[in-house]
Amino acid sequence: MNPIPCDGCGYCYHKDGCSKRDLDGYYASLETADILVFALPVYNLSFPAPMKALLDRGQRYWSARFIR
Repeated sequence: MNPIPCDGCGYCYHKDGCSKRDLDGYYASLETADILVFALPVYNLSFPAPMKALLDRGQRYWSARFIR
């Protein structure tokens, strides 16, 4: 996966979902999962940029809980 980074467009503040449709399959799997495990290489005591983009795209769930 190579997710498009979140650009803070605010779509998830008003509607359920994300304006970027590239992770729809990932979100469907995530919502039906019983457990979530992140396994990734560590570079310079941090994680790779694609993983950061994926975590940032979790903003839709934060917005659903705390904004809407």
